Amino acid sequence: MSGNLFSNLLALHPSHVPEEDFFTEVIAWLLDKNPDNLLAWLKTCLKIDSSYPFSSVVTQATFAKLEGHDRNSRPDILITLSEGEESEVIVVESKVGSYEGYEQLPRYAEQLEASYPNARKRHLVYITREHDPKEAGVITRRVKNEVVFHQLRWHEFYSFLRKQHPSPLLEEILSFMRSKNMAEITHITPTTLVGFCSFIDVYQFYETVLKGDISDQLRKTLNQKPQGGVEQYNYRRHIRYVSGNGWWLFVGFWMPDALDKFPKIAVQFQVASEGQSQKRCAELADILKQVEKDSAECSLKWVGANLDSPRSYPSLELHCSFNEILPEGDHVAAIKRRFGEFLGDAKRVIEQYPGLLTPQSGK
Repeated sequence: MSGNLFSNLLALHPSHVPEEDFFTEVIAWLLDKNPDNLLAWLKTCLKIDSSYPFSSVVTQATFAKLEGHDRNSRPDILITLSEGEESEVIVVESKVGSYEGYEQLPRYAEQLEASYPNARKRHLVYITREHDPKEAGVITRRVKNEVVFHQLRWHEFYSFLRKQHPSPLLEEILSFMRSKNMAEITHITPTTLVGFCSFIDVYQFYETVLKGDISDQLRKTLNQKPQGGVEQYNYRRHIRYVSGNGWWLFVGFWMPDALDKFPKIAVQFQVASEGQSQKRCAELADILKQVEKDSAECSLKWVGANLDSPRSYPSLELHCSFNEILPEGDHVAAIKRRFGEFLGDAKRVIEQYPGLLTPQSGK
């Protein structure tokens, strides 16, 4: 059997499982079944006392919403260290392919304070694959009792695991992390060198496709000029229109998060959760959900993400993988044609679902 164990298991699952949730379960299992690794990680990376004789690791623990919160809280991992009546509590929020939801970390800090008033110490850990810096003072601004905020990157955890006693299962976890870009690159490999040498060609390809007629079609979709031109964000190249009505429209290239996947092109509606009222976010998420449902039997099927979490940047997109484009002779023409089709349908959506442009008052 070829490939990585966890990649194979994820691919065999009969329904869509977010890689972030899958990876959380793998890491939580590792820490729970190997207390020595858990305590060593806490001591080495977080400077947390490792002398407690008892520990527990659970995933997806739910905290009922507090006054002023708009939802329950469900952090990825909850770790409890204890000895007699003494305890320390650590909440871990993991991000692999996404970013912090609206006020997510401050909400978790308040939940920690309210749920564990007698804990010796309370810790909130934010561990990410991408660079997403946070200010501890902003995260803990609403708590009166101490909550210690820690920020880590997954490549640091990868480096920690490499120093632990080797085992076949640990090697599979490390292999999975490498495939998901969670291992820090510390030297130039042949693949990296090829990427450097090809960068200018890739950038010019982006420019060739997106500038001109595609940019002009995006402008005509809402009769306004796209903002930002061709820009880089999270390994993507795209042009963006900010509607001013609580959502963005992205047009461009999305790079894969693993070497065995193809890049894709996409046109994407995304709710601009930050700075919007809860009511407007929910309204937009409901509209996108209806669009997805209505397109189920159409040739162009819109695919949604986070549509049940209005504050977590719900999105809806039409996309096409490069493996569908490569067999065609003129790749630029093929991609432009698909972008044209996607933008044409995006314009239809905007016209047929007026709530996108005009907030529905009274709801």
